[in-house]
Amino acid sequence: MEENKQNDEHATDETVEVAEVVEKKPESCEEQVLRISADFQNFRRRVEREKAEWADIAQCSVVKKFLTFVDDIDRAISASDGLATESEWLEGFRIINKKLWKTLDDMGVKEIDCSGRFSPHFHEALVQVPAAEKASGDIVEVVEKGYTLHDTVLRHAKVSVAK
Repeated sequence: MEENKQNDEHATDETVEVAEVVEKKPESCEEQVLRISADFQNFRRRVEREKAEWADIAQCSVVKKFLTFVDDIDRAISASDGLATESEWLEGFRIINKKLWKTLDDMGVKEIDCSGRFSPHFHEALVQVPAAEKASGDIVEVVEKGYTLHDTVLRHAKVSVAK
């Protein structure tokens, strides 16, 4: 009998301990959820801030590369007053253009090829024109050049296409 009484007391003690743990558990779970939620919000803010910083760094890098061309054009315009002929001035702009394309090429910018068939991935058809010497769907004329950066289209080439 006494043994049953001890077992009952022992069971009651265990039940009280389990009940205390169960009562405390929701509070600790809520605290964990709040802590994890706060950590995630902080992480999200940090990622957004870092993304904005990287965008600023990239933009500064690109702008710095083009400042040379702004300076060259300013010098060419200033020097145009003292030139004997316009051809010298034009030659200066050809040199600036060559330097600009070298910089763009180094950055991975390429002109979209417009010789051949129309491709909606690279071209924007502005008009269809009759062209006896071209097959239907061939590019007849480039209205505005298009460019890619690595394999991403920066601007579609605007073209006229044979009917």
